[in-house]
Amino acid sequence: MKFFRRDPQESAPAEAEPAVEATTETVAPQKGSAYTPKKGYATPRRRDVERARGIQRGPVAPAPMTRKEARAREDARYTGMTKEEKKAAKARETEERRMQQEYRRQRMAAGDDDYVLPRDKGPIRRFARNWVDSTWTPISWLFPIVLLLLIGTMIPNHAVQKTIQYLMYFFFIVLLIETFRICITVSRVAKKKFPGKKDTGFRLGWYAFMRATQPRRWRNPVPQTSPTFPWSKKDDGEDAANASSDAQSAKARKAG
Repeated sequence: MKFFRRDPQESAPAEAEPAVEATTETVAPQKGSAYTPKKGYATPRRRDVERARGIQRGPVAPAPMTRKEARAREDARYTGMTKEEKKAAKARETEERRMQQEYRRQRMAAGDDDYVLPRDKGPIRRFARNWVDSTWTPISWLFPIVLLLLIGTMIPNHAVQKTIQYLMYFFFIVLLIETFRICITVSRVAKKKFPGKKDTGFRLGWYAFMRATQPRRWRNPVPQTSPTFPWSKKDDGEDAANASSDAQSAKARKAG
């Protein structure tokens, strides 16, 4: 019995196999094979490619902690400039920022989905806004009326205060009626126009109600339709909202 020993026959060198002559002929790859010819050069690193293109990547500098540090960073941006050049560069940057802010404000006021707040995005929310803007409702004057009533309560007259109290009860009842009317009507019309969509329930109705409580000049995005009064036309604003919503959607597709 052998332990930890190799068989002398196994340790003997194997007979040298006859060398196979290397053929100099190039074997052409067959069609459909997984053969990939060599490129002839090494794959460049991403860092070298980005450096050649002028792209500089690195850690983002933390925000300045003090005004002194912020002022030092700002001065470093204008290194090598004269006083006049530095002043002109700052004025140019200020004007560019002002133009960008003005452009964003205009696009937000126009209801562009790329610039409005997340709560205002989408064709369904646009339709709800157009419905509210095209329908006259007394709660649009709710805040001014409540403000006047609160000022009237300071009048030291019992009869005036009693009248104001009854008026406040009356406007509270009107507010409840308009709340249910707007929420139910907007939800019903939106479900008819956008079947199968999820954002057509109570949340959409509440969104329309909150917009209706704002005076027309305070609304953002800016109203895109004219109001329809009850004595002029009774269509719940549905036709006007549909027309304005379709026109804005076509304009957005054309701009895109």
